Amino acid sequence: MSGKLSWSITVIAVLAMAVMYWNQDQRLPQGEHRFRAVSPITSKTQDVAGRERVNISEIRALKPDQLLNIAEYPVGEINIQKLTVNSYWILHNLHAMTLYVGDTEVLLVDAPEDLFVDRLLARIADITPNPVTTFVYTHPHLDHIKGAATLVKALRDQGQELRIIGSDRLVQAMDRYQQQLPRPTEIIPAPGGYFEFDGLLFKLATPVDVAHSTADSYVLFPDRVITFIDFVYADRLPLHDYSGVQNMTGYITFLRHIAGESWDFGNTGHSNVSAPQDVARFLEYTSDLYDAWIETIPYNWGVPEYVRGKLKNDYIAVWLRNVFDRVAYKMAARLEPRWGHYPHFELALDHALKVQWDGFLHYDFHGHPEIRPLFTPISPDNDRIQ
Repeated sequence: MSGKLSWSITVIAVLAMAVMYWNQDQRLPQGEHRFRAVSPITSKTQDVAGRERVNISEIRALKPDQLLNIAEYPVGEINIQKLTVNSYWILHNLHAMTLYVGDTEVLLVDAPEDLFVDRLLARIADITPNPVTTFVYTHPHLDHIKGAATLVKALRDQGQELRIIGSDRLVQAMDRYQQQLPRPTEIIPAPGGYFEFDGLLFKLATPVDVAHSTADSYVLFPDRVITFIDFVYADRLPLHDYSGVQNMTGYITFLRHIAGESWDFGNTGHSNVSAPQDVARFLEYTSDLYDAWIETIPYNWGVPEYVRGKLKNDYIAVWLRNVFDRVAYKMAARLEPRWGHYPHFELALDHALKVQWDGFLHYDFHGHPEIRPLFTPISPDNDRIQ
């Protein structure tokens, strides 16, 4: 009899919890039961004060930690900023390239879609009479590299054959996606290596299998300028969906390699010149998201959740999305006091969902909640690159 009574009490308790969670559903900021149109997000945060902003200049070199006064939507423009004696940051429309001027030749990293090739080459000629001889691919996303075909043709019409450098994983990705682009003439196997340009050594590293894409590389110049695309944004939080990152733990590991390198200026693909503290902030923000997920998910996953879905007769996929949405809201709320004033925090729910999928699929939050991704820098001494 006592066993039946105990079982009855357990059932009643579970049903009571289900009703409580049911009622909580009705108080969520967005309806969950059927699709509703969502109003567009608008920016509510402003740039974080503290870093000096200067006007863009092809002549005056930028100082470390400075930011540029530059339009949010520089469509149709080519903006060039001198970084060091040899290196330049080029914002072409909304995509950034990196230029290195050697004693006798010029190297260019990436060539975005819809490349204004004649205008670009004319602007480079204003900086140096040396020919563009070498081109480097960073990763296989077309918005950053589709202009390579236009560049190769324009230089060939001038009688200049282009030396093209990329990783073996880049070539695999080009083949996988049937990209009709110039293939590298020099292939550097992962995890990376060095190539010579103008008598100096440049590093091209591809340290992880999958991160933002399946073939992410960074290019480190000898003057402490680095190019790694679509991982961080200067003085801001991540883009939505972490820039379409394909593997969150891979993304974190890639940034740990970047954090372990020595550099002053970073071309990260868009908007502004990045600095080492941007990488540190992204890692810290992402670490806080994982901590928030670990703290939140155990109280929102288990028998009460299953019962609630059953009582509502939801499809499994709808029920799972409801759980994820609820946890994401709670994660964002935990982070808002510390991070809510940063630009892009409007996208915190999206960031939380991305982290949640990685945590949910890969980390044992019930059995080993202390285990989560590492966020410490990885020294170049440990990257196996010779």
